[in-house]
Amino acid sequence: MNIYNIPGIVKSALPRACTPINIKAGFRKTGIYPLNVNIFTEQDFMPSYATDRPNPEPESTVEIEVGPTIIPENDKPDSGCSQDSVSTFAVLSPADTGAPMISAEDVDH
Repeated sequence: MNIYNIPGIVKSALPRACTPINIKAGFRKTGIYPLNVNIFTEQDFMPSYATDRPNPEPESTVEIEVGPTIIPENDKPDSGCSQDSVSTFAVLSPADTGAPMISAEDVDH
């Protein structure tokens, strides 16, 4: 069997599987139609108990000290880029949060 045999198999199997009786039986089995609100028991939902419990210990936070990030001032653009489209920076210092921050408004053109 290969990929080219699949359309022939589907051509004969799909019309036999997708009969109105099979479709209705699928909806009836899942409780969708006619609506059966008691189709699932409490035991069916027990696996979700592991994620519904409160966290036994408070989450601890880890502080990481971040030093300055140095970017070369003479960073040359790749071929095909103009020098006007490239911004250069000397040193980015850590912000109050401990992470380096810079915005386009901080750059002198």
